[in-house]
Amino acid sequence: MLLSVRPATDDDRSWIQGLGYISDPAAFVAHHGLERVGFAVYSLDGDHCRLLATHSRLPGLSVPTSLLSAVTAQARSNGCTRLWQTLTNDNIEGLRFYQARGWDLAALHRNTHPGDQKGRDAIPIRHELELEVLL
Repeated sequence: MLLSVRPATDDDRSWIQGLGYISDPAAFVAHHGLERVGFAVYSLDGDHCRLLATHSRLPGLSVPTSLLSAVTAQARSNGCTRLWQTLTNDNIEGLRFYQARGWDLAALHRNTHPGDQKGRDAIPIRHELELEVLL
């Protein structure tokens, strides 16, 4: 079966919200056959597009890469010159993923979280890394 990505429907938005994510204002959903296997939520603001959330339920099928490609194409078609997002400092896998696809560190927002919550690999969540790719 092939992976397909399309704009989210109202039913998809309910699914995204059921997973604990906000699905507005815009989203793409990835399907493997009839099964939803991931999503990307984004927001267009002038010539900037912000990637708000991504989620993949099926490893090994390039779900995140396919969703990112769809968001990038949408941003370009809307005249955006910058695609950006923030990751918490514990998200080493995300940092690796986005840098391998041409994203760059644009800013470090220090102490945006209290640090009392442990994230991946028991790393205290304290900071947000702002990543961007210029379109």
